[in-house]
Amino acid sequence: MVIFVTCQYIEYTNATFTITDGVYGSVFYAATGLHFIHMVMLAMMLSVCYAR
Repeated sequence: MVIFVTCQYIEYTNATFTITDGVYGSVFYAATGLHFIHMVMLAMMLSVCYAR
């Protein structure tokens, strides 16, 4: 997960577009943002399972 977050940070800072630049920017940030939320939820669920 750390690798994914690092890569996304690099991608976001080097992107030549923003979320307000049209459909491509909106879809890109929405998809990667939702994927990030999915990864955080997975990490939390795995932590709970590991703790049990």
